[in-house]
Amino acid sequence: PNAVADSDDHPVPADFQLRAYPNPFNRSVTIRFTLDRPGELQWHIVNIMGREVYHTDNSFPAGTHTVTWTPDSALSGGIYFIQLQSSAGARKQIRKIVYLK
Repeated sequence: PNAVADSDDHPVPADFQLRAYPNPFNRSVTIRFTLDRPGELQWHIVNIMGREVYHTDNSFPAGTHTVTWTPDSALSGGIYFIQLQSSAGARKQIRKIVYLK
């Protein structure tokens, strides 16, 4: 799997938000998240059975960030879940994505 991160200069949000697009996707999905304060984040992508197919930990400043995830070619199409969680576990967001292969 391949993930590429990018940051945008936007006003600091008052929340912890996550969105994924396009959804469904067939090559890659853009994961956009907004943080109200800087911190270490863990994000996981799991299949419908709960098996982790991707995981990474990164530090991000407050603001809006974009990560593009391209599934490994061996990964089958189906329903997956993106789980974004602060390192302390205090904040967590989950979004369903559909991979069309």
